[in-house]
Amino acid sequence: MHTGDSRHRNRVRVPLHRTVDESYDIEIGEELFDQVPRDLRANILPGASRIAIITDGAVRLRYGERLLGRLRSEGIDAVIFDFPTGEKHKTRETKSALEDALIAARFGWIPIAVIHGRRMLPRWARRAQRAWRGRM
Repeated sequence: MHTGDSRHRNRVRVPLHRTVDESYDIEIGEELFDQVPRDLRANILPGASRIAIITDGAVRLRYGERLLGRLRSEGIDAVIFDFPTGEKHKTRETKSALEDALIAARFGWIPIAVIHGRRMLPRWARRAQRAWRGRM
């Protein structure tokens, strides 16, 4: 029974330290775009035969269709999904719409490649990649 008397209490500190390494490699060079299908298969999403590409409209116009064609020419079943360009469209509603489109296209828990400007895999996509590798 608690009497309100603090003389009989002890305080113990529980040290919890968290270290997160989110380092990743960036390959810089010329004419690397055509190597994306091979790199996806060998290093990023081994074993994947179907990939969803998610990007904004501007990046899709610049790179998306070319990547889609390269993936398909290498025998990878790829589908591209886009959303409007601009920060104001990076919302829960956009995320929900993309998830609905992925479900309608019969994508379950499978690999997803993300084109986002010059960065191929943002942090959340790298986490998905690590989770996928953990299932293999």
